[in-house]
Amino acid sequence: MPVAVAALALVACASVPPQRAPGIEHALPLSVAKEQAHVRIEVHVDRDAVGAGVRFAPPEVEIADGARPDGIDESSARLVANNAARSLCNELAPYVELVDGDAGDALRTRLVVTAITPTSRAAAGASALVDVFVPGPARLPAGLGALAIDGEVRDPEDTPVAAIRWARGANPVTDNAQLSGIGDAWQLADTFGEEFARLLLRDPSDPARARPERRAAETVRANRNRCAEWFGALNLAALGAGRFVPLAPEAIDPGPPKAPAD
Repeated sequence: MPVAVAALALVACASVPPQRAPGIEHALPLSVAKEQAHVRIEVHVDRDAVGAGVRFAPPEVEIADGARPDGIDESSARLVANNAARSLCNELAPYVELVDGDAGDALRTRLVVTAITPTSRAAAGASALVDVFVPGPARLPAGLGALAIDGEVRDPEDTPVAAIRWARGANPVTDNAQLSGIGDAWQLADTFGEEFARLLLRDPSDPARARPERRAAETVRANRNRCAEWFGALNLAALGAGRFVPLAPEAIDPGPPKAPAD
């Protein structure tokens, strides 16, 4: 059964976005870390400059012109972008020191969403109905969304020291059906943060250093609080309910905290 589910997931995954808006230009030589029909990841990391224990300013994120298709409004696209930054922040939190953006000695991360393939609300609704009657993964392999993001890290001298060009299509087994045009892209944004952080912190070519050293508990706690301050926290009650009913990201994620009025 697990083999059959895995085979279905690979066959039924959505393809990477066929077109992307212009993202981040740099001269770093990117190497292909993973390439299949539903995923393509190109990356470069200067291991002498990036890794566990370094200081990071909050990730900055934007949406490239042309990345948001018709039918996805700006506020929804912003939820996707913000979730990518939040995910990266939280994944780095146990291993680095997160500092305010005006810290002069911190690495700076920039993310640019270059493509959002919308989720079919009709297909997601049908999947949710099937899931009520069929045990286990039961999402229909149709109308799946996709996401593409460029990312880079620059040192205090503004020299690029890491970069990623990332794209994934949704998986009908691991990505839940959500009644929203950004349902899959929002979930994939979380996956982006996990994968970019892993590539920044771990050198796949050095198995002896596969796990970076965690920071002290109080540092991790302070880092996670900063992530919540910068990018907001998910509605935990709605998130839990979303495991049983196909809640939209708009019902789970309030987005970044609003700046106080002057």
